[in-house]
Order: sequence, then structure tokens, then C-alpha cells
Amino acid sequence: MSVEAAGFPADLPRPVIDGLVPFFQQALARDSRQRFGTPAQMLAAWTAALDATEAGAGTAVSTKRQPRRAAAPPFRPVSLDDVHMPAGLAGLDQLVTELGRRSGSSNSNTRKLVYLLVPRSPVDDPVDPLDTQAALGSALGITPASVSQQFGKLAELWRDQAELRQALEWLRAELDNHLAADGGVAAASTAVNWLLDVLPTGELTAPRRTATGLLRLLLELDTRWRPDSAWQRRRHGRTIATVARDPLRLDQADAVANRAGRLLREGTELGRWLVPAAVAVPALREAFEALSGQANDEVGSAVPDRVLLELAATASAVGLSAAGELHSVDAPVEAAVEAVLQGLPDTAEVAPDHLEQRLTARFPHVAATLPRRPGLDNVVRAVRPSLGWSPERRAYVSPVSAAVPETLATRLTTHGRPPVPGRTVSLSWARLGDGPVFRAVQVPTGYGDDLAAALVSLIDAQHVDVSEFLLSAMERQAAAGGVPWWDIVAADAGSAQDRQGLAAFVQQQLPALFDQVERGSRPVVLTDLSVLASYGLLPTLSRWADVTRPPPRTILALVPAGTRPGTVDGASLVLNSPEQSVVLSSDEAAALLAVADDRAHAPVDDGAR
Repeated sequence: MSVEAAGFPADLPRPVIDGLVPFFQQALARDSRQRFGTPAQMLAAWTAALDATEAGAGTAVSTKRQPRRAAAPPFRPVSLDDVHMPAGLAGLDQLVTELGRRSGSSNSNTRKLVYLLVPRSPVDDPVDPLDTQAALGSALGITPASVSQQFGKLAELWRDQAELRQALEWLRAELDNHLAADGGVAAASTAVNWLLDVLPTGELTAPRRTATGLLRLLLELDTRWRPDSAWQRRRHGRTIATVARDPLRLDQADAVANRAGRLLREGTELGRWLVPAAVAVPALREAFEALSGQANDEVGSAVPDRVLLELAATASAVGLSAAGELHSVDAPVEAAVEAVLQGLPDTAEVAPDHLEQRLTARFPHVAATLPRRPGLDNVVRAVRPSLGWSPERRAYVSPVSAAVPETLATRLTTHGRPPVPGRTVSLSWARLGDGPVFRAVQVPTGYGDDLAAALVSLIDAQHVDVSEFLLSAMERQAAAGGVPWWDIVAADAGSAQDRQGLAAFVQQQLPALFDQVERGSRPVVLTDLSVLASYGLLPTLSRWADVTRPPPRTILALVPAGTRPGTVDGASLVLNSPEQSVVLSSDEAAALLAVADDRAHAPVDDGAR
């Protein structure tokens, strides 16, 4: 296809045409080898073309009505072509170690500040890394002005540390791209989640606290390295609550938080302490768009519903549940317990630790007020009178559940088939009735593939062979870039530098894997995690093991039986609860396979079709 300047509309300014012609000539070249090699290259060229056209067009082109306030400028993704994460710093624990090592002498205030913000283990002082400089100074025994000076010294120390600077620049670009995808504004807590998503936590015992401190360092460095284009931030009370690229976005975030507070006050007056997302989102979007001066314009529509809810939760008295509900952080614990028990069948058994985990996952702000037994007995009895404490089962049970064992035959149905009489098998080890959960299931040798197929049948699960998925994605990307697949295979047996490059290549496929696993509502069974283990990426699956952020659907990761929970080829999954590790005996595995086989060969009742 031929692209010439004469083919563009005559009313376009000539500088605009001159900027666009080279881009489209390369993008639409007849010879595929002359086109852009990767999406990132194409994005960078498109961004450069837009910049050139805007610079050349001047003020000659727009007659669009101006809003009451200037809208936030277009927010484009940042190309990662020029920056990369050094392989030796690709984990949060590795990066924290290097930050401390490069922060000055052992007794200097700069090093003390780094250790306070990004500790490798929990610190005694409960200081919030996003708190004021006065709070940080108080923890260190220095003045607020001295804290600012220490941040400045760190910026100078790290400016010329090539690998460390590259790692920090890569993280900044990643956060920029997340901001672009979310409309240019985010809650600080969401930015911390982004860091945890891209940085395996390794052996850190308090990764969220450490990632929060890393965000503070990135914000302070950005202010000093790029004073003219630094991230904007806004405090609620003493702590940094929101970050953005444009002050208007921060004003809009404040408007959302204020509207959320009003929604909760209005609901409380009517006796409702939860505001469902379906009710909250339209009101929050209206508040967000009001400051742009254009209802339903590109500024408002670019911000997803999820972001509006996260911004709402930055208000001091507003919490956000895992189900997207707004609630008061001072909500009565009885109401929260009633919400998490709602919908459980009469045959359910509810252990105290199970109840606490469900409450923590859905209402983390309220979970701290949950009493221990025997005080918990009164709370459960008040909201579910049918549940009573059973000393034998160490759980709250109803008279019905006391007589009915939890078995596959009584708890599950599949594809309209009736239960198979005679043979049953317990699934209590997986606690699948807990809602979306993550389980690392230790499988006896020789049962892996067959057990995955059985679970697909028995619980209507989706099967994802992780290594096969990653290798196929890598092969497709290599083919698209014109790289022979055997060159990739050879790198696995090559030098340490080759394997580092290959590890980065594997890591590029993780977003697609996460999307595959998280998309849908059926349970998912993961098998063969060996590629992740081989390249040190097994900890990335910890995104599903966070009990405060349950996975969107139940995930069962089948791993070989071993002496350590969730171990694959010597590498370990990061688990956050004893219930997340399940040891399946050979007898239990064999029983599951037998029941699956029975069901596969059972006659189908014509009336059930």
C-alpha cells in the first residue's frame, strides 16, 4: 500500500501531514521486514509522530469548545525500549538490599532513612512511609528539614549508580504505564499493589510495608530528578493518598472521595452501612466529571469504575470491600460477619480462623475488631442463630450439618449428572466453599496430570498448563520478532548472561498468563510450574495468595509432594496462610480419580438433560 502526502485531507496543516506520513509508510510497508519489529517500537514511533505533529501544527487546528476547567492533558504510555530491569535487581528483596548498600556509610542518616522506609524485616516503629517528613524525622531523631536533605543526598548518590538508576527508572516507567491505563490518577495503595505485581518479594516478611516505602522513595526521587515533570501527589490528613500526572486529576480524586463520604452518611441515616458498586459508581463518576466541565467526556470515561472505587476509599472513614462495596471503617463487626456468612448453606461448618480469613479478605478494616471465643459465639449467634459451637468439630455448625459429612457426592454436581451412589470422597481439604481461594496442592508422584483432569471434571474447572502456556507465548513472540526459536532454546544452556536475558523474556509473558488465569468465574487448575521455578519467577504467583486481596476465582496449583509446602524444583511459592498449603495423600488422590471415573461412565438421566 502506498502512503503519500497527497492522500491526506487537504484541510490538515502541512506539518501534521509531514509527521504522519513516515509512520504510516513504515507501518503499512508491503515487505513485512520493513515494518515495526515489536508493538513497543510501533508505540514509540507513533508517540514521536504525535509529538511532531503537535509541535508543527501550532494553534491552527482546534475550534473545540473549552471546558470550564482545563482538562488533564493526553496521557500516553511510556515506551520501555530504553529502560529495563537489571536481572540482579528484579526482586523486591534484591532491590532493597542494593538500595541499602548504596545509601551511604553505615551510621549515616541517609542509610537510616532507607532502612526505615524499605526494611527487609518488620520494624518496631509503626511509622507510615507515606507520612509527613516530620513523622519520618521523629522516628529518626532528626528535623523535617534534615529529612528533605537526606532525600536529596540519596538522589545524588543514586543518580550515577548505573544499574540501580536503571532499575528505578524502569519502575517509574512501569508506574507511568499503569497510570496511563487507569486514566492518569491512582490511590497510593493501588500504586503499591502495582509494585508488588512486578517485583517478586522473595524472602521478605513484610513485603507490603517495604513496597510502600519504595513508592515513597520513587516519589521523592522523581521530584528531584524531574522537577518540571514529577508526579503530583495529594495528602489526606498526614499521609500521601493519591498520585497523578496532573493537578486536575488530584482535584477530581478529592471530589470522588468527598462524594463517597456523603454516600456513606446518607446510607447510615437510612440504616444501610454498605453501598454496592452499582449504586456508588454512577455517583462517583458524576463527581469526577463535574470538575472537567464535560459530562461523559474523554476525561471521565478514561477512568475505569475500579479506579473510582479505589479513589473513594482514600477518604479517611471509607473502606472498600473485596466485592467493590463502600463501607464505613467503623462498621459494626456484627454487620460484617452477617455479610460474609450470607449465602452459606445450612450444612456449612464455619471454623473461627476460617471466619477471620473471610472477614479479613472482604472487610480488612473491620476484621481487627472481631472478638475471640467465647465472645465470638455471641456475634455468630446474633447473625446466624442456627449456628452453634461444636467442641468436637472446633467449628460453628447447624443441626443439619452435624448429620451430613462434607463429601463430593453431597456438595458437588457436574453437568447435570446425578450423584453416583456408593462411592464418595471428601473435598474438605480444599475448602472450596470459602469463595475464591488459592491453594497449593501437594500431589503424590504420578498423579499430577490425571488429578488435573479429574478436578476439571468434578468441579467444572479450567486447566492451564503454565509451562506450556509460557513456552507457546514465547515462541509466538520470537516468531513475530524474526528470532529463530532454537536461538531461544540455546540460551537456556548458555552463559549466565544468556539465562538472565531469557528470564526477562519469560517475565514478559506473565501479564498474558495472569489474564488467562484471572479471566472467568470457573475454578482453574494450574499444572507444571517448572518454567517459573527455573527462572526465579515462582514468587510472582503470590498475587493470588494475598488473603487481603483474594483471587477473582478459585485457583488450585498442583505441585509435587515435598518436605516444604508449595515447592517446585527447589523454589517455593510464597503462601500467606496455612490453609493455602494442602497435602494430598495417595489414598485421597486415588479416591478422587475413582469418583471422576465413576461420573464419567455413569448413565445420564434423560430427564436431567
